[in-house]
Amino acid sequence: MQPAHFRYKTVSEQLAASMIHGRTEDGIKWTYVDGLGLECIYQAGKITGHDQWKDWVIRQFDRLVHEDGTIDGYGTDAYSLDMSAPGKALFAIYAETGDGKFRAALDMFYRQLELQPRTRSGGYWHKGRYPDQMWLDGLYMYARLKVRYALEFLPSARRTEEIEDLVHQFSLLYRHVYDPDTGLLFHAWDESTRMPWADKDTGQSPCIWGRAMGWYCMALVDVIECLGIGDCDASPSLFSEYREHRQLLTDIARALADTLPRWQDPSGLWWQIMNQADRPCNYLESSCSSMFAYFLLKMARIIPGPDEASRIRYTDAGRAAYYGLLRDKVIRDQDGTLHLESICRGAGLGKAEDHLPYRDGTFLYYCTKEPIVRDNWQGMGPLLLASLETEWLRSQPEHVRTNGQRSDHDRRTDDGSMD
Repeated sequence: MQPAHFRYKTVSEQLAASMIHGRTEDGIKWTYVDGLGLECIYQAGKITGHDQWKDWVIRQFDRLVHEDGTIDGYGTDAYSLDMSAPGKALFAIYAETGDGKFRAALDMFYRQLELQPRTRSGGYWHKGRYPDQMWLDGLYMYARLKVRYALEFLPSARRTEEIEDLVHQFSLLYRHVYDPDTGLLFHAWDESTRMPWADKDTGQSPCIWGRAMGWYCMALVDVIECLGIGDCDASPSLFSEYREHRQLLTDIARALADTLPRWQDPSGLWWQIMNQADRPCNYLESSCSSMFAYFLLKMARIIPGPDEASRIRYTDAGRAAYYGLLRDKVIRDQDGTLHLESICRGAGLGKAEDHLPYRDGTFLYYCTKEPIVRDNWQGMGPLLLASLETEWLRSQPEHVRTNGQRSDHDRRTDDGSMD
């Protein structure tokens, strides 16, 4: 018999319960990976009405954040965008609890962004130890924090400056990592072109890594939602002020959403190195596939298309990815726990620490030097978000959710379950 906490009907409920079941509370640390998982579980609790999941997440942050807003293991002097990432969840937790220590922590993260070193063209360094470098990962780590802080806590003039700066960060990096041959994005850009991994003319890193582009795509739709929907708990009257900023980000998001299906495997998934599917050692990677599923499905929901065909393309590609993941990469234990396979544990460029090996950004590095693991929250979290988007789509009238067609997956899973 399944444990009671796994007797849930929808995939999102089963995933959230599995993520909680797989972690001990004292094992959760202030990292971008744990922060992503906590934020996704909180969102699932909010949408599905399982307040116990929200309470569980609040307990983790209550333990991690001290009364003065400081956090063990976090210091602004490292200028790590990764370390600011868990702070995105604190807006909702501060609103829910009213505890001033969470506002103090948000103020601390904002101060870091004010002091963050920048490239000559104004882009944030990814970390203090990575001078003159912008990585696609970085936008997900801080962008939603920056826009929410601006909307909720800053006066009008300062708020506008921050939003303009954020749009500049997105567009600057997009221009410099864009590959015109594929329409995809390289992992990173070194404005100085000094790094051994950087192209001496463009500063681009050598490969198009799926998860790096997935981080950037998720950041885009999350910020667009903040600027156009009102999901960030700011006054709706603010959103008309930033219509042009939202449109600039939407144009980038559309270009990527139109390109992604061209590189989608027939399984519905994407490859670790997105444009080199035919090379040995490459593999269909679950975290980027989950991120793109979320991105495409959310695009279809929040962005008015110039025509219905765009919304249909985004929905179909996102659903193909989501169901491909459930079919090929998700397994269930006898006790009901769900697991996600084929996740790249992590990847980067240069040395993460002085004593660690150098990461040269080549195909062989991404495909043979980094472990392939299961259940990492870089994959489980985005899959949970994609599940929530899919379940929202199911709640719509049939002509909206199926575009007039019903696949085998629709017929088997109209209740949102995997059975």
